[in-house]
Amino acid sequence: MEPNDDGPYVLVSSPTQSDLNRTKRIDAPVSTDFHSPSWPQLKEAFIALSEPNDSFILTAFFLVLDEQSMRDRSVVIIEKDAEWFKSDGTEATDTSGAKFTVWKTYRVKFEKAWEVQCGIEGFSSKEVVEPYFVEELEREECAEEEDEGVEEEEDETDSDETTSEDLEYGDFPIKGKAK
Repeated sequence: MEPNDDGPYVLVSSPTQSDLNRTKRIDAPVSTDFHSPSWPQLKEAFIALSEPNDSFILTAFFLVLDEQSMRDRSVVIIEKDAEWFKSDGTEATDTSGAKFTVWKTYRVKFEKAWEVQCGIEGFSSKEVVEPYFVEELEREECAEEEDEGVEEEEDETDSDETTSEDLEYGDFPIKGKAK
């Protein structure tokens, strides 16, 4: 069953929740099975709920409402990012180092949450996100992906000996151009 698309978020109140319908607003206190959850419990619940449902749940971040959220109208955003690091532990400026999954937290007012989410997803500048950064929760090295059995697909433009000079707007030949 595909969930509804009636709101911006899926309110999760249990690590084993099966109802993943979206929530427009929260008008009353919500009972929850998350009682002072630890970081490993939150991470495990997020992965268990999001990865099998990644066609309608973003796997790049999740939001946490806590006791402080009720007091100051803020939310914790936990980002799951990929970063590369050199063997000495410094951040690589390209993909030449080892790839890590890095979990980061941000605390942001409700009214700024959408803007920060857009920054996390790359729809706006990362500078939007930086003032709200709290801490890095975890950094774990990604398992090496195996390339065995994967054949590289031939570029269609190479198959008929057409060169990039023969093409306009991707793969549409320029009309009237002689070879």
